[in-house]
Amino acid sequence: MIKLILSLFTITSLYADPFYALFPDQYTLFTHQVQTTIKHAHTEIIVISNVLHNDNLRKSFIDITKHGVKVNLIVNSLTRDSLSLAQYDGITLYTYKVRPFTGSIIIIDSELGCILTSTLDEEKMLSDGSVATCTDNIQEISLLHASAMSIIKRSNSYLK
Repeated sequence: MIKLILSLFTITSLYADPFYALFPDQYTLFTHQVQTTIKHAHTEIIVISNVLHNDNLRKSFIDITKHGVKVNLIVNSLTRDSLSLAQYDGITLYTYKVRPFTGSIIIIDSELGCILTSTLDEEKMLSDGSVATCTDNIQEISLLHASAMSIIKRSNSYLK
């Protein structure tokens, strides 16, 4: 039985389904997928973007912290939306001044990792052409997480 589970895990890891979204056409589909995964998060969400100006994601982050999930938000530019999140327990806001981000990364536990070619600005996502690639492959998410941790180490906590 254990051999069967290990072989199924190996096959699942090798053939995990990536999810692609082309904006603005598939914005709703992308947002639904990310919000659904956020609702089932257990430990940590990491978001890296130049700015955060997205009401759907902002509300999801606030809601999930009520269940003990930690949210790490790393931005280049402090906006009203990102600053409003800093007041909630469980949300840590960082600023990264080394260089501007041109895309975004969202990591939800080891369940979903997304790389976007745009910032998390809802207006831009609904008007500009950009792409999001999401994966549930544990190895790829681990690599994204390691990169994110490197960025967090070089960031400054907003409430420091």
